[in-house]
This record gives sequence, structure tokens and C-alpha cells, in this order.
Amino acid sequence: MRRLVVLVLVLVPACADLGLGGGDDDSIRCGSGEGPLDIRSSSIDLVAEDLTCVLRESHFGCSGECCHPRLISSSMSPVACASPCLALDAASCASDSRCYVARDLTAFYSGAPDSFVGCYPRVRYSSSSGACAQRTADDCTADGMCEGLYDVSSKFVECIDAALTAGSCTEVATCTKSPPTCPADRTPGVAGGCYTGACIPTALCGP
Repeated sequence: MRRLVVLVLVLVPACADLGLGGGDDDSIRCGSGEGPLDIRSSSIDLVAEDLTCVLRESHFGCSGECCHPRLISSSMSPVACASPCLALDAASCASDSRCYVARDLTAFYSGAPDSFVGCYPRVRYSSSSGACAQRTADDCTADGMCEGLYDVSSKFVECIDAALTAGSCTEVATCTKSPPTCPADRTPGVAGGCYTGACIPTALCGP
């Protein structure tokens, strides 16, 4: 008896992903009709290092019926900051999840009545991992747990816990709480007879 062999030819689109490996990394499943794509985006972002803002513009795209969008071009230019945060006072800023409190370092550590510099939008894509004292300027803005201290030229100096009180360099500690470990050029702050946890720049300590 003769056997009839039937060959079935399956036509597969060149861009289909059969899950067999060895395909082009630029290929994706085409069932939903991806590509060609041309995507342009822009955003105004805070530069926490100096409290300025920049306009970021990006262009993504790809050609063909089945493709991954790639970054084609990007640009960054100075621009005026635009955010509801800018109009807030210190208390309102601290309680708004969109915003970041910036303070003057000298005023904060010397106990001036108002160290508030301004309220700014948080930096997108910042990380909230780590203690405030170890964070970068951008990461200091991440979650509302920290505040930034700046010098007279609005340059970022350090990140502190939002609940930190500086205290005084000259008050004597009388409670049993241990002092913080401070660098040689700083003095532990004291308030109400206890260490506050702050390390005050010795140059700012009163006589």
C-alpha cells in the first residue's frame, strides 16, 4: 500500500515571535499591530543640586510593522520651574506628597526663626533608599522624609531628616541619650538637655 505524505506549509510573518530563540532582539509580537512608532515627550524637572529646573525633551521611534521604540534624540535646556509646590509655605510644603522642602544651612544650624528657602517639586525617578544623611540631592527629594540644606548660592550641601532639630552648640546635655558621631569640624546639637542627633558646623556655633 502506498503511503501518501502530505507536507503542510505554514507561513509565518517575519516579525512573529515563535519563542524558538535566535530571533532579532528588535522583534516583538505583531498581533496588536505595533509600529511604526514616533513618540515625543517633554517634562519640566527639578535639578535638586542647585534648585533650578530644566526642560527635558525626548524623541523615541522605530520603523516597520513590528519594532521596539528606541531613543532617537534627547535634549535638556534651562527653564523656569512650574509647579503648585512653588507657592506653598514650609508647613504646607512638608505635608504635600508632591513637594520638597529646601532650607538655608546657616539659618537652620544657627537657630534662626525661619530657615525655609522654598518649596519645590520632587525629582522624578529619585530613590528613597538609605538614611537621609547618605542621600544625594535628587534622592533627598524622594519621599518627604528628608529636607535639603543649601548654601547662600543655592548649592546643595546635605540632606537631613525632616524631623531633625538642630539645637545648640553651647547647651550642656544632661540626659542619658548618647551623642551622635560627628565629624571633627562639627559639634553635637543639644536641646532641652538632650542631644538632638544633629551635627552642627562648629564654625556656626556661638561663643
